[in-house]
Amino acid sequence: MILYELKIESFKDSNDSGTGDFAGIISKQNYFKFLNVDVIAFDDILKIFENQKDLEFIHQHYGSMAEFKNMNETFKQQEIYCAPIIDLLNLKQAYMNWYNMMNLYSNKKNDSNLINLATIDSYLINDYQNQQTSITKLANLVLYFEKVINFYYQCGINVFILKNFEFLISYKESENFSFLKDLYKIIKRIDNKNMIILASSNHHPLIYKKMSKQNERVFDYMYLTHFAKIGIHPSLPYSNMPKLTYKKIKQTLFPYLNDHRFILGLNDGKWGRLNSKWGDEKAFYSEAIKSFMMLLFAAKNSIALYYGDELGTLRAQINKQSDFNDIDYNEQKRYYESKNIKNDQYSQIRQYLDQVNNETLMSWTAKNNGGFSNNNEISKIVALNYKKNNVLLQQNDPFSPLNFWVFLTNLINNEKTKNIFSKGKIKKDGNFGKIIQITREFQKTKISFIINFANTFKVWHKNFIYSDWKILSSSYVNKFYSSIDKVLSPFESFILIKTKNIENEDEE
Repeated sequence: MILYELKIESFKDSNDSGTGDFAGIISKQNYFKFLNVDVIAFDDILKIFENQKDLEFIHQHYGSMAEFKNMNETFKQQEIYCAPIIDLLNLKQAYMNWYNMMNLYSNKKNDSNLINLATIDSYLINDYQNQQTSITKLANLVLYFEKVINFYYQCGINVFILKNFEFLISYKESENFSFLKDLYKIIKRIDNKNMIILASSNHHPLIYKKMSKQNERVFDYMYLTHFAKIGIHPSLPYSNMPKLTYKKIKQTLFPYLNDHRFILGLNDGKWGRLNSKWGDEKAFYSEAIKSFMMLLFAAKNSIALYYGDELGTLRAQINKQSDFNDIDYNEQKRYYESKNIKNDQYSQIRQYLDQVNNETLMSWTAKNNGGFSNNNEISKIVALNYKKNNVLLQQNDPFSPLNFWVFLTNLINNEKTKNIFSKGKIKKDGNFGKIIQITREFQKTKISFIINFANTFKVWHKNFIYSDWKILSSSYVNKFYSSIDKVLSPFESFILIKTKNIENEDEE
């Protein structure tokens, strides 16, 4: 499976309202087919009804529920499934938003006062954050859950992503997962073809492995994005730039490489863009993002892509402090200063790691706003270098990251190679500095991914091991190879293949 996560409001504006909308996503259906996407994931759309009294405002900026349903049905015809990300910690708020939506539509043709659930007493404020799971609260959660799930099903949704599920697990009885099984059954009872994806940015490999081995299913897939938090300080995230090491990659990804039910993503939508954080923003940005792509495709796991990462999108173009959209910015800066972190250091690191980097407008063209909208008066954050790094340019460049992504998706589905990707045994060869080697073997064929995350020239002593292998591709797509050099260029990564069948075909 290939899952593509996007922000609706930042993806494509179809009517120049300044906000991305359902029709904008529909207008890009050929792009999703080009990417070979199976699932399009987005935040719970009921959120747009929170504290909202003006239905026409929602229709103008996002679209109607009829348009939302049309979006789902349109993609379903292409065998692409839309999937809302439902936050179980905020399920009561989702229910309140649903209730408000129903009132807005039911009162559309008259002037009666609308029920504003957000003003009702604190009982209605979501209180699951305390992570208590009393019988009463769990019973209420089921009621809210059924309403929200049924709403989406009526809109044509068949894939449901449930995030922040861990608080429903009793760690003393973590062999059972009974409540999560109940939620799974609720969705399956509506339609047995429905798919349930649990999502988390946390990392509890032992728990997740136990869940995957239950006789009664707890999930169909699990979407994990904890990779994005490697090196992030838990209490002072803007104190230091995070470092990517082999040890951390092994801890965060390797437990899930042999199971296609685990969807691995490298971006959780919170901690900055891959290329700016761990790759390169200048000469080697293309090779760096291709190396990250290889890491996703090297094993049996399913794959997640965060919008823009197929281009190697860089961090946000921050021009002023207000671009962070944080009224507490100065107070946070003072707090960091009290921890002996200089203001300049705090400000610089935040430019790389702040969530605003993950919410920039999608870069479609080199036009104003990256081609997101024809409305030139809107003022929204764009990515650095979007004029030289956008979909239009990359589609026309055979060596671009975008076309390399398509190459990788075609490779795992190719008749000659798909068995080794779906059935091949995985050997995690370890590392050499910042070089990771993952080899797969099926029958007489071997494929090896040599993934290089070094941003400097790197002497590699294991090149002789692969002297009789064929180079299938590399992150330097337009480079001619007679063999693998002993010294690798920055982010120079390879896909190698060794099979008697290919050798025999070449001899013929």
